[in-house]
Amino acid sequence: MECIDLFDFRERFAHARSLAVVGNSPVVLEHENGALIDSHDLVVRFNRARTDDLEDKLGRRTDILVANEKNCLEWGPSPATTLKPQAILCFVAPRPQAELDIAPFRQWVADIPTCITLAPDLVGVDNPFRTRLLTQGSYALYTLLRLLPVERLFLTGFTLYGAAPGGAGKYYGAGRNRVGTWHDLDQEAAVFTSTLAAYGGELQATPEVYTLLERQGHRRTGHGTPATTARPPGLYERVLGRIAWRLLRWGMGLRRSLERRGPIDFEGLKK
Repeated sequence: MECIDLFDFRERFAHARSLAVVGNSPVVLEHENGALIDSHDLVVRFNRARTDDLEDKLGRRTDILVANEKNCLEWGPSPATTLKPQAILCFVAPRPQAELDIAPFRQWVADIPTCITLAPDLVGVDNPFRTRLLTQGSYALYTLLRLLPVERLFLTGFTLYGAAPGGAGKYYGAGRNRVGTWHDLDQEAAVFTSTLAAYGGELQATPEVYTLLERQGHRRTGHGTPATTARPPGLYERVLGRIAWRLLRWGMGLRRSLERRGPIDFEGLKK
């Protein structure tokens, strides 16, 4: 693995004025935004994203792959043989050495230049009470918009695990069922949309991103319009979605109440 620091990373992409950030929600398959995505100076994807046979919908290029350190060859093939990005960006949190085995991740990234950095402190963004890390998507959006002179931004594929219509899984396969253990899903949407609302450039996005902004009390930022249109959810879908989201918030509240009483082995509770 070729390691680069954050300054090297910024220098590699300092030319970028437009940025396409492609999330992994199944909603990305509802649109044919391939040409639009590839028209940007930089294209960002996440973890084990793939584009083969989906170029009309997702584009062909990947300049930056944002991936967590848990990725390994056991989970999926190396991006060196699939997306072939120019660089990989990985946000990590301080943890005891015994809890972090980086060797599988090194094998997975192969010889792609990789920047591993601590997760940023989100200064200037509404940051409600959390007990878990944010997702790589939220960290990447915050960091890239401050690290690079981005004037034009396109976002697609972000439902924040069901906070907006479009599916809570991954378009390339089943999502991991422990995501609620690793992240505060009820707070994730608030942080993500606050970061996006603070962006002062031109924003263009698919409808689920605008829905996220509106549900979190933000007006559409920039002067872009949705890249495509999608079928609005029906009454059954709206009712089911609201019930599901309320249950999620209730469950997160219970978890935080338990955590205030002392350390909890949540993994043990699931056995």
